[in-house]
Amino acid sequence: MTNIHQFTPLISSSDGVSGSLFLTQTLLRSLGYHSEIYAEKTSNTLAKEVFSLDQFNSGDCALLLVHHSMGHDLEDWLASITCPRILVYHNITPSRYFNRDSEEYYYSIKGRQQLQQWKTLFSGAICVSPYNREELEEIGYKNLAVIPLLVDSKRFNPDIEHCGSEQHYQSDETLILSVGRIVENKRQHLLLEALWYLKQMHPSKPVRLVLVGGTTSENYHHQLLARVCELDLEREITFTGKCSDGQLRRLYQQANIMWCASEHEGFCIPLIEANSFSLPIISFATSNIPDTLGKSGILIEEPNPITMAYTTLSILKDATLAETLIAAGTENLQRFTSDTLTPALRNYLEERGVTP
Repeated sequence: MTNIHQFTPLISSSDGVSGSLFLTQTLLRSLGYHSEIYAEKTSNTLAKEVFSLDQFNSGDCALLLVHHSMGHDLEDWLASITCPRILVYHNITPSRYFNRDSEEYYYSIKGRQQLQQWKTLFSGAICVSPYNREELEEIGYKNLAVIPLLVDSKRFNPDIEHCGSEQHYQSDETLILSVGRIVENKRQHLLLEALWYLKQMHPSKPVRLVLVGGTTSENYHHQLLARVCELDLEREITFTGKCSDGQLRRLYQQANIMWCASEHEGFCIPLIEANSFSLPIISFATSNIPDTLGKSGILIEEPNPITMAYTTLSILKDATLAETLIAAGTENLQRFTSDTLTPALRNYLEERGVTP
């Protein structure tokens, strides 16, 4: 059996890149390959599912898929292995969104420097979005394919029964959901402004904005909290922090609309999760978001909170528009099923001369 393994510096149970590795492993195994995951650092919950780098045998690996979403200090190890390598590029959040004294700032810069240095190290690259492919093409990478190895349709199956405790919101509230780390490039401040305008436009209906995601930028988080107070939105805004899959699933089930204000997304998995839970989506049209959404959401060209509020009101008042968006979301999901991803991955590997 042919070995195709995967490498990432860090793997955990709660981020999109880690989820991508496990989805890819499942697809590779379904194609008849033997596939394991190797990482320098692994969360305790995944210790039995991931191997350490000192267990990796380069001579027994037909191909190594190297996932890249931020710089790291393992370039010497990566250069020392002898097996063929394919890059899996998830994009890197630009350094301008981080404080200059932060690790994120340093490794964002280093990650893009590594992309430049690795052009001859990799025999090709799988890009999870057209946006990512454009970046690698500009650098000079060859043998590129766009395969969105990201969305595990089983992870957020709406039919899965949820057990556990979570916040239950009032049934008469319009619940708006936004999912993403609290960091400058996600631009949650625009969502606060949009909520304030929506309240003025539609004062008779209670509304709540739930912001899901861990905090990457403490400074930005404090700015958001201060702005909530300035806008007198303390009763209408909830910051949940990180959620488990079950808690997030329940929030998707309770929500009425999904908002996204992010300025930089290599893909944006929450949009597809919202599709799977039949949520109308409103987003600003940036980076790869238009491609990820397809026709399944309303895209706003300029980052204008008033327009977002007005568009939201239109959906709330027009059931036909909401139903049209939901139907488009169901159709959009077909682009990311295993039935679509598996043959694309098989064809790319076979073109590289790697068969089971």
